[in-house]
Amino acid sequence: MIVFDRIFALLGLAALCAFLGVLVWKVPLPALIAVCAIGVVLAAIDFARTLFMPEK
Repeated sequence: MIVFDRIFALLGLAALCAFLGVLVWKVPLPALIAVCAIGVVLAAIDFARTLFMPEK
Protein backbone atom coordinates (compact mmCIF):
# COMPACT_ATOMS: atom_id res chain seq x y z
CA MET A 1 0.00 0.00 0.00
CA ILE A 2 1.58 3.23 -1.09
CA VAL A 3 1.42 6.48 0.86
CA PHE A 4 -1.18 7.92 -1.50
CA ASP A 5 -3.52 4.99 -0.78
CA ARG A 6 -3.03 5.39 2.97
CA ILE A 7 -3.85 9.08 2.86
CA PHE A 8 -7.06 8.47 0.92
CA ALA A 9 -8.03 5.57 3.18
CA LEU A 10 -7.59 7.82 6.22
CA LEU A 11 -9.54 10.59 4.49
CA GLY A 12 -12.36 8.15 3.74
CA LEU A 13 -12.44 6.95 7.33
CA ALA A 14 -12.54 10.55 8.55
CA ALA A 15 -15.38 11.35 6.12
CA LEU A 16 -17.35 8.34 7.36
CA CYS A 17 -16.85 9.43 10.98
CA ALA A 18 -17.88 13.00 10.15
CA PHE A 19 -21.01 11.91 8.29
CA LEU A 20 -22.11 9.48 10.98
CA GLY A 21 -21.22 12.00 13.69
CA VAL A 22 -23.57 14.58 12.19
CA LEU A 23 -26.26 11.92 11.83
CA VAL A 24 -25.92 10.91 15.49
CA TRP A 25 -25.81 14.56 16.57
CA LYS A 26 -29.08 15.40 14.78
CA VAL A 27 -30.92 12.13 15.55
CA PRO A 28 -29.73 10.94 18.99
CA LEU A 29 -31.49 7.59 19.17
CA PRO A 30 -29.69 4.88 21.18
CA ALA A 31 -30.08 2.21 18.50
CA LEU A 32 -28.75 4.55 15.81
CA ILE A 33 -25.79 5.50 17.99
CA ALA A 34 -24.98 1.82 18.53
CA VAL A 35 -25.17 0.98 14.82
CA CYS A 36 -23.01 3.98 13.88
CA ALA A 37 -20.46 3.14 16.55
CA ILE A 38 -20.23 -0.47 15.37
CA GLY A 39 -19.81 0.70 11.78
CA VAL A 40 -17.02 3.13 12.68
CA VAL A 41 -15.23 0.51 14.79
CA LEU A 42 -15.39 -2.05 11.99
CA ALA A 43 -14.10 0.48 9.45
CA ALA A 44 -11.26 1.48 11.79
CA ILE A 45 -10.30 -2.17 12.35
CA ASP A 46 -10.28 -2.79 8.61
CA PHE A 47 -8.16 0.33 8.07
CA ALA A 48 -5.67 -0.71 10.75
CA ARG A 49 -5.42 -4.28 9.47
CA THR A 50 -4.90 -3.08 5.90
CA LEU A 51 -2.37 -0.49 7.01
CA PHE A 52 -0.18 -2.93 8.94
CA MET A 53 -0.66 -6.02 6.77
CA PRO A 54 2.54 -6.94 4.95
CA GLU A 55 2.28 -6.77 1.17
CA LYS A 56 2.60 -10.02 -0.74
